[in-house]
Amino acid sequence: MRKNPVKQDIADVQRLQEIISILAENEASHLVKKLGLSSYMSARHRHKSEKPSPERLREVLEELGPTFIKFGQIMAQRPDLVPERYIEELEKLEDNVKAFPGEEARGIVDREIGLETFDNFTEEPVAAASIAQVHEAWLDGEKVAVKVRRPGIKDQMTTDLDLMKFMASKGEQHSEKLNKVKITKIVDEFAEWTLDELDLEKEASNAETFQRNLEDEENVKVPDVYPEHTTQKVLVMEFVNGTKCTNDERIDKLDLDRKMIAETGIRAGLKQTIRDGFFHADPHPSNFLIQEDNTFVYLDFGMMGTISPKAKDQMGLILVHALNEDIEGAMSLIRDMAHVEEDADFEGLKQDIEQKMLELRNSSLKDNSITSLMLEITVSASQKGIHMPSSFVLMGKTLLTLESVGLSVYPQFKIREEYTEMAQEMLLKNNQPKDLIQSLAIDLVQNKELISKAPSKINQTIDSINQKQRKEIIHEKASDNKKAVIIAGLLISAAIFAVNSPIPSSIITLITVTEIILAFFLMKEAL
Repeated sequence: MRKNPVKQDIADVQRLQEIISILAENEASHLVKKLGLSSYMSARHRHKSEKPSPERLREVLEELGPTFIKFGQIMAQRPDLVPERYIEELEKLEDNVKAFPGEEARGIVDREIGLETFDNFTEEPVAAASIAQVHEAWLDGEKVAVKVRRPGIKDQMTTDLDLMKFMASKGEQHSEKLNKVKITKIVDEFAEWTLDELDLEKEASNAETFQRNLEDEENVKVPDVYPEHTTQKVLVMEFVNGTKCTNDERIDKLDLDRKMIAETGIRAGLKQTIRDGFFHADPHPSNFLIQEDNTFVYLDFGMMGTISPKAKDQMGLILVHALNEDIEGAMSLIRDMAHVEEDADFEGLKQDIEQKMLELRNSSLKDNSITSLMLEITVSASQKGIHMPSSFVLMGKTLLTLESVGLSVYPQFKIREEYTEMAQEMLLKNNQPKDLIQSLAIDLVQNKELISKAPSKINQTIDSINQKQRKEIIHEKASDNKKAVIIAGLLISAAIFAVNSPIPSSIITLITVTEIILAFFLMKEAL
């Protein structure tokens, strides 16, 4: 008897059937067909090809449970993948759920760290979400927030994540569109973030790193954590009060320096993305508070994004190119960063960028949003077979949220001017001449064998040429050998001098940059 290949691929067929049944019953049979799982639908749904309305899709995700709600929330951050009318509805997704009994929470806390840790622990939660809920407590006389992971949630979400990976794999096999956008990679990234979010020790570590990174921002508050009282299931943090950024009525009553708050939020966003490469990847406005002393408070560190040093610079350079209307510079970076389909339309994208930059130039101050422009370019690129990395899109959404918060507090904020100054400042800090020279020194050491053997390699090449040709180039070869030695000497001298010299950094920079420029012109002449 032939075995069902689907049953061999997954562990929980019953849950898969439940998911497909919910999708089919809610006008999503079209999606099931795209996933190549029509055989799991009833006969009456198999012949339909319905697409759910945005509102119905949101309701379906809520019915499917916390894993799918979170996936919907992430997709709401991906305008390059999801149509705008669906994004508007997905942004309404809430993972607020009924709290589990406070007695159970007490039991978990007692088993994990011991209730005797606290002077007092309040059973009634102050907030409840799909992964955890928060209780007030007092520790050594200080009010703290105790986050307790929901019982059984890890097993439930791990099962659903495995099924989502399976469905994404099927989708890539049966849908050209899902294959082009690399849906399996998107789901894999989501699964990694979600599993991290289930580990409250990881969240505590994220908060500490984030706090250290932004310690130079006087008006940014990241709650202190208590790592000695934190486990995978329980997180203890400083309890922080403040007004939600979405509470316009309350904010209007506060005597705030609105310009300072706007500057703080946007500068902190640029530092996370361009300078640190470690950013808050769950940028709901409800995750930010404003305090009466103009402090900007961050909450919830379960989902953080990380990017490489190269990607940090690319993000900053794209911002600067967009602000300076340097279309060729932006296009060059996009080519370097993106996953490109065979029939990608770069010329069409270039025309779109030109048009959008023209619109930005002529827009009002209120609509003068550079991050909106970047996300619109990302959407246009995706439609033309040019797919930007997920981290780039999430960074853009983070900046856009902080920008929106800043403008809601201070509508007169001159975004374009501030972005240009801040982005250039971050790029310069990332690329100090001494740091660049140290990188060069490391690169030269790694390739010292290649450099030292260059003259002998040239000799071997010339030896392989016939006698007549050798006479013609022997004079040129001697000159080139000298140039090669001089170039190598200049670069190595600059590197060693920058790394080891006791001379003040300003003089080091002048000397090393001069040597590099000389080497550059010699190389250019040699070529």
